[in-house]
Amino acid sequence: MKTTLVIHQLEVNVSLGWGDEERSQKQTVWVDLHIDFKIPPKATETDHLDDTYCYYTLTHQIVKNISERPFRLIEHLSFEIYKIAKTFFGEASFVKIGVTKKPDISYPNQGVTFWYGDGE
Repeated sequence: MKTTLVIHQLEVNVSLGWGDEERSQKQTVWVDLHIDFKIPPKATETDHLDDTYCYYTLTHQIVKNISERPFRLIEHLSFEIYKIAKTFFGEASFVKIGVTKKPDISYPNQGVTFWYGDGE
């Protein structure tokens, strides 16, 4: 049985960019989290909050940790979010993180996303 928790487009303002000038003003990034559980959370059977993972707590940890420090690249930002999520869920899951930013380029675009995570 495969169970997955997906958090779509968690919006976070972060200091991100290669140069000091770009990092001087926070920009919005969108974080997608895909968590595949090796064993379904017990809450699937019990319907009790204590038997699952609280995604409010996870998202709060992510926002707090990444909004307080600067990052140069979305690749590194993705890795740091991965570490937070992996610590939160432990070895009971496969974690995949996507970070999307909308770069300031002269062509219309829907953003650039970098994915980092476990393989299955």
